[in-house]
Amino acid sequence: MFQTEQWFVICPGCNENITKEDTEKGDAAYVLGRVWHLKHLHCKICAMPLTSSGCRASPLDDSTPICIDCYMEIQHPSCYACHLPLRETCVVAMRKKYHHECFRCYKCRGSMPNGQYYLLNGNAFDEDCYFTVKCVRKNNLL
Repeated sequence: MFQTEQWFVICPGCNENITKEDTEKGDAAYVLGRVWHLKHLHCKICAMPLTSSGCRASPLDDSTPICIDCYMEIQHPSCYACHLPLRETCVVAMRKKYHHECFRCYKCRGSMPNGQYYLLNGNAFDEDCYFTVKCVRKNNLL
């Protein structure tokens, strides 16, 4: 007598059965220790569709999938200037963290060579602007 194979896998996104045919057609994915219908695999924060390789476990609930961008926003500090996550090395100045391209001179908005800056009244200046401002202030006091 012929026996059919039993297949009892429930999608955590819809609580419906995932059939063997779903997996054979590529309509299901194994993510975070569970099998999901691909159509129900979305970031729980921004609702973007996910792939099995393009998601992470939420730090708040390790069985909840989130996209890499949302994961980075939660797990990584953000740039003081643009508020986006710092995914690479950064400049630390005045107890704040910046992307290299976001750390700018207060006066001219130019980049800071090698992250070097001069501090005046709580603001970061490049060398030229710092001495220009210092000279103007000094001359105004005379």
